[in-house]
Amino acid sequence: MVYGNKGTDCQDSANNYGNVEARLKTFKSKWPHKFISIRILAEAGFHFTGPDDRVQCFKCSGQLQKWVSTDDAFSEHRKHFPHCPFLKTQEFQRSLSSNADQEEEKVETACLCGMIRRRRTKGKIKTSSLEFSDSNQNKKT
Repeated sequence: MVYGNKGTDCQDSANNYGNVEARLKTFKSKWPHKFISIRILAEAGFHFTGPDDRVQCFKCSGQLQKWVSTDDAFSEHRKHFPHCPFLKTQEFQRSLSSNADQEEEKVETACLCGMIRRRRTKGKIKTSSLEFSDSNQNKKT
């Protein structure tokens, strides 16, 4: 992995490639590798600039090239450009999403516990009914 910062105008790059789909279009029919997804590269903030496999972040203008099969786009971006505003935003959104997932899990667990209680309650009622029915059947015979 080779990295650098070309120092292009960040604002101009952000205006052109702030959208994942816009970044994704830059890779079409030009990206030389099959081992790393162009969708993941675009989601990691990169657009294709070339030559070869050079990509650039739309926000910090950091550039990466010489990708290998073990590279992870987000990890490489974070490793070489830890102060990138795009990554900071992504990490913040991920933490919000993680907190929301944890809250949803708590609610789901609480609901599940409620269902188990209700089922247990229903089970006890059914058991009583079955015992009562069994008693009636025993009385009939």
